[in-house]
Amino acid sequence: MSCRLGHSLSAELAQTQYELGISALNKNPAKALTFFTGAAELGHSEAQYELGQAYGSGETGIEQDLGEAAKWFKQAADQGHLDALNFLGIWYQEGTAVIQNHLEAAALFKKAADQGSALGQFNLAICYEHGMGVSRNEAEATALYRKAADQGDASAQFSLAICYADGKGVDQDDVEAVELYKKAAEQGRSDAQFNLAQCYAEGRGIAQDDVEAVAWYTKAAEQGDVDAQFTLAECYEEGYGVHPDEVEAIAWYTKAAEQGDAEAQCRLEGLQRGKGKVGFDQDDREKLAVERYTKAADQEHSQALFQLAECCDKSIGVSQDKMEAFARSVKAAEQGCADAQFSVGVFYSSDVKWLGLPPNQAKAAEWLKKAAEQGHEEAHLKLMKEWKAADEGDAVEGGSLMCDWS
Repeated sequence: MSCRLGHSLSAELAQTQYELGISALNKNPAKALTFFTGAAELGHSEAQYELGQAYGSGETGIEQDLGEAAKWFKQAADQGHLDALNFLGIWYQEGTAVIQNHLEAAALFKKAADQGSALGQFNLAICYEHGMGVSRNEAEATALYRKAADQGDASAQFSLAICYADGKGVDQDDVEAVELYKKAAEQGRSDAQFNLAQCYAEGRGIAQDDVEAVAWYTKAAEQGDVDAQFTLAECYEEGYGVHPDEVEAIAWYTKAAEQGDAEAQCRLEGLQRGKGKVGFDQDDREKLAVERYTKAADQEHSQALFQLAECCDKSIGVSQDKMEAFARSVKAAEQGCADAQFSVGVFYSSDVKWLGLPPNQAKAAEWLKKAAEQGHEEAHLKLMKEWKAADEGDAVEGGSLMCDWS
């Protein structure tokens, strides 16, 4: 009897200290930690978890100590605390404060999942989908995503939608994917909002509707989704689902460009080229153009590389440097930029004398052909003119240029 009474009193004391800790948390974090420690040492799992969070974040008046945090998470997890099981599982997965161990992570997620934790089911599904700590099993992953999704977990709903869209672990079903994207999107997931918008734009799994697509692109873009910002800018530029609005297009391209989207940086400069900007003279505009193209070119964006080459060649915003222009054009051409391929072809056909080299018609033909095969009209016309010149016997160079074209 005395043992039972002692245990009961300890549990009551631990609960009291935990509740005092919760009450003091915002007003006096140091006192709250004292109460949590007392409750945790008596085996109170919620207090142990709170201590783990406190030491893990270092935001409640104590110095961050991940090792101490892991100790308390383990004690809470050993008692089946769902949040602790999931939190500690993530740390084992990432190797945070513990030796990375995917087997242990999956085991912890399973304990949480078996107790009905939607987060545990979601985390374990990821393990099965990617074969982390368990054998890869897409069907098992999908089943777990379904369990978590049925509990309203937005991340699971989104992941399950991807499974249905791609036919991973289930039969491919765009209609089901759309329904799941909607559920996650309505909970505010920007990636689900973007994917739902794509479905409306393409008429995939649902009736095509540009207006509805724009509505969802807007929701995602307002949350900072860079793909949504770029696509919304395209909608305003081209008038898909909205009236064409160049000002709005520029605004959204700017937001995407500020996040480092290379294509947005190029589109933005294309829209603003030649347009007066308040407070900007011609030199300022040219320097801004070079800055944007450079940022995009640094990401290996081929069109930006070519535009930067044009700036170097024509002294737009930078000092003229034909050698740099040629080098950038070649790099862009090698990446498949048709404009650059045409430019390099022209360089080799006539403009390489300044490099100390004679024209190289074989290389000119090689690059012009590549550009023409991508539908570059000027490249096609130049090849046709050279072909005609060669056919009429009026140009030896024409025959050389066409040798690799036929």
